[in-house]
Order: sequence, then C-alpha cells, then structure tokens
Amino acid sequence: MNRILTLLALAVAVSGCATSETQTFKDDPLIRPGAKIELGAVTVPSDSEYKIDVAGMMNTALVESLIEHNIDWQEDPAADRFLLEVVVDDYEPGNAFKRWLLPGFGSTIVRVSGTLTDMSTGQVAGELDHERAVHAGGAFTIGAWETVFKGIADDITTQLQNRIENKGFTVRLTPWPARDVDIPITNSPQSFSLSPATDSREERARIGERTAAFNVSMGSVFFDRQVPAFLGEAVASDLLGAGHEISVEGPGRPVSLEVLKFWTHTDTTALYWDVVANIDVRISVGSESGGEGIQRATFSCEQTKRTYTWPSLDLVTDVMDACLVELVTGMRGDAVWLKR
Repeated sequence: MNRILTLLALAVAVSGCATSETQTFKDDPLIRPGAKIELGAVTVPSDSEYKIDVAGMMNTALVESLIEHNIDWQEDPAADRFLLEVVVDDYEPGNAFKRWLLPGFGSTIVRVSGTLTDMSTGQVAGELDHERAVHAGGAFTIGAWETVFKGIADDITTQLQNRIENKGFTVRLTPWPARDVDIPITNSPQSFSLSPATDSREERARIGERTAAFNVSMGSVFFDRQVPAFLGEAVASDLLGAGHEISVEGPGRPVSLEVLKFWTHTDTTALYWDVVANIDVRISVGSESGGEGIQRATFSCEQTKRTYTWPSLDLVTDVMDACLVELVTGMRGDAVWLKR
C-alpha cells in the first residue's frame, strides 16, 4: 500500500512539473539576451481628447527610459530587435474640485497597452498592459500629471529588460490609489513629508522564483513596477486617504520607507505547492533636528496559498496582493505615526 501511495505521489509531482501555461508575453518572456527595443508609434484612441499632449509626453518618457536602460535600438539594421508600439488607453488627470472636498479623492491614472513585434519574423511577440495611479491632494501631487509618465515608462522598460533576458513571468498588482478601499478617517490629522523610498534588498531585479519537485527552478518572478516606488505610493496614498496632509520633501514630519523584502517562492512537496509571499518594510518618522526624535517600526506580512496543480501567474498574483493588503492595513493606527 505504501508503495502505491509513493508512486501516486510521484505521478502527481511529474504531472505538475509538466503542466503547461499559455506562452504569452504577459506570462513568459522571449529569452533574447542583447535584443534591443525600437520605439514605434505612441498614440491615444481616436475618440480621446486631452488638454495636454499625452502621446508626446509618453513618447519622450519612453525614449529617455530606453536609453537609460541601454536597450534602445541604435538603428543598426542587423541588430536583433523588437518593435514596441504603445497606446495610452486612458488618462484621467483627476478632479481638482473633489481633491479639496475629500482627501485622497481624484487620482491621476494612466493606463497603457502595447504590442511587441519581433522584427526578425514580423510576428507579434507579445503584449504590454500597465497602469499607474497617484492619489491627488495638496502638495503631494503637484505635477503628478507629468511625472506619472516617467514612472510608467521606467516600469515598462524595466519589465521589457527582464523579459528579454530571463525566464519567468511578471506579476502586476493594482496600484493602491486605484483601489476601492475603505480607509478610516483619522481623528488627529497630521502633516507628513515623504522622502523617496529606498531599497535594501540584496536582489532587486526579480521578486521570486518558482520551483518544481526536487527544488528544480522553473523560472523567476518579476514585478511590473519599481518596488520602492510602488510601496511608497501605497503608504503615501493610504495616509492621504485617512486625512493627513502629504508633501514630497516639503513641510511636515519627515517620513521614510525602506524596503527590506518583497519576495515570493514555492515550497514544493510531492503532492502540492505552497505559494508564499513576504513583504517587509521599515518606516521612520520624525527627525532629530526637530527635537522630536526618530521613531521606527518594521511592518511585515506573509500569505500562503496551497495548490495541487502548477502555480500559475494568477495564483502568485493573488498571494502577493493579499500580502500587500495585509501590510498596508496593518500600518494604520500604529504608534509610529503618533507624535510623542
């Protein structure tokens, strides 16, 4: 009987390893180290009208970011390259009137889609799908309608670089400002000044790895955003939604966020996989110069989901998302935000 159970367990493990996923650009990259990106048309839908040159600003930001990441095509006809064409599907600069009526209301949102064409074959190699949101309110988002383009361009370029050079798939989480979340309004509103989030992770290019039976690597996991910017955005928008005044390196109690961990992995057995997500951040509030001193607190989350089939992109995304919700909601009301 034990022998039969052992054989059944091994069969499940082997079948799990062999389970295939849809080989789309969103899930698995085309591994072409050294390939470059030729930027094609950047457009908006024909029925969209904006007061600013949305397509032009997105184009400029992408050109700069491709050059910074050293993956821009240098017009060498013999070079291995992909053609990137982008559509800014939606751009909502927020509602200035609502911003002042309700803290945190009226986000700047950019949604971008795109296609990547393999220029060696002329075939569409894959697709892009990105979204950025910035909570609007006071000094926190002055100029956000412009800087959001640079942020999303950096995210797209980083994701392209990861997909070209590595095996794996990319997790996309909904930006915190774009979520319909219930944020309790504080009874003691304060003014906070946020510094850009920092990153202390030893590994920053990827956020995890999936393994099969016998700890065999089955590919890396990447994130479609810059992790420090994404988490800093989440914390800032949650504070703003609670009724606090937020500025970027302006007046108010100084706040800094340090990313310690942002990782997902699979604990594998012969019968199942446990998909595990961990996020750790350190928050510092206050300053020595102000006589208040600096208060620090570390916030952590861990989420796990078990699956008896191959861990999919959707499952990994769900686990990471649940961890993010646990992290941000767990920060609310902590003593680190209170004045001494």
